[in-house]
Amino acid sequence: MKKTISVFLAALTLAAVALFGAGTASAEENYCDEFRSLEWLLHLDRGGLGNDAQPGTSANFNVLNLAVWASESYPGSDGVEGYWDGAKFSEDRADFPEEAIVNEDIAYPADSFDEHLLKTYDFQEDPRMLIEKENKGKSKDELCWANAVYDAQTNRYYISCSAGAYGGGNYYALVGYQDRTEGAYSVYFQLGFSALSREELEEWIEEGLLEDSNVDRVDIDPDPDGGHKIWYRDYIKMNVTFVDETIKLQKAEKVSDIPAQGEMITPLPKIYYDLAEGVVIGGDAAFREGTVVTAEYQTEGELFERAQMTLKDVATGAIQVIEITAENGGVAVQPDEPIWVEISFGDSLSAENLRLFYIDWEQGPAGAGLIKEIEITVDREARTAKAKLEHFSTYVLCNVAAESGTEGPGADVTPEPDDTPEVPQMGDESHAPIMLALTVLAGGALVILALLKRRNNRAEK
Repeated sequence: MKKTISVFLAALTLAAVALFGAGTASAEENYCDEFRSLEWLLHLDRGGLGNDAQPGTSANFNVLNLAVWASESYPGSDGVEGYWDGAKFSEDRADFPEEAIVNEDIAYPADSFDEHLLKTYDFQEDPRMLIEKENKGKSKDELCWANAVYDAQTNRYYISCSAGAYGGGNYYALVGYQDRTEGAYSVYFQLGFSALSREELEEWIEEGLLEDSNVDRVDIDPDPDGGHKIWYRDYIKMNVTFVDETIKLQKAEKVSDIPAQGEMITPLPKIYYDLAEGVVIGGDAAFREGTVVTAEYQTEGELFERAQMTLKDVATGAIQVIEITAENGGVAVQPDEPIWVEISFGDSLSAENLRLFYIDWEQGPAGAGLIKEIEITVDREARTAKAKLEHFSTYVLCNVAAESGTEGPGADVTPEPDDTPEVPQMGDESHAPIMLALTVLAGGALVILALLKRRNNRAEK
């Protein structure tokens, strides 16, 4: 009987581990980068689900555009880059007359490409036949610039590298997605209009075109010649499956509403880093989309000299100056929350009595600044200093005179491995079903144990 109880409790433990493990794994998955490829498909079929279409309108994607989109995820390595003139393909441009019109294409073996194409969309007919129908009657020059061509003589597909590269128009951006069932998702995109120059944008404003109640916002490119984007309160919903790293499109339709942000898995912000060697910065969530974070060592020049002057009574030898900045849209920004920064220190510095100082240039005497010591963790073996920063500016690593009997902020330590488990934030209900299942299982165990104890007591009597 004891063995039965032990087996049951072991099963309970395994079930708990399995349930909790499954819950945490799914919470960490984010397929937004994969689903962004659908932006390209929508752009290729621009106009089909534009702002003139009514909510509920479904997309009927052109087979040539579907072939171009599918080529982006083609798993084989047998695609060959070359030139296509509408009748002949060659890897060498010199095989064509200098005056010949050619397009840069990629040639794919038709049989394996067909196999992949059928994994990306439920075609009503054989896709090869559909592509031949779409191109029937086209001239040689038209075939040269066609997005996709099937050539029976070589049994190859020729996919244009310039497909969708011309003419701006409708623009689509991934907003987020919902998990419908295992491997099936609803993916949402916002409709916009792109490639407006500054002059065109001013004309739109002057003509009152941005006063349309359907306009959501305008993204201004800091580059005067850049492509400004106008975003509408119009959205595209695409139902897809994602299995074995392949997206299969099931349906696309225009909708007027999308789920709230908290009800979707949303893209992580795209942050760009330009960091000096030996500098690591972590904390994408502290910045808005498109922020550029830069970290540069200063070894000479005015800034370095001012740092030397500021720390002349503090540093006992060489100093290591690093300037950390961030900008978004050409405007200097600061992190929205504290972030971790790790800096490697050179041979001119010692791990003993190493300190990190922040220099506030708006304070302090003329030509210098006011210093503030930042707490650091020093890894002697890796020769790195790690700190949590709330503000970007000029920072200086240096050695200072030994402090007698105390270890203040910045004391030398070798960090222990961080074994602290990740704890969900208060109010996070993502594990509620798991906890309910565990409670039911635990309750079942207690009931069984009580019944068994009662049975044993009766037997003893």
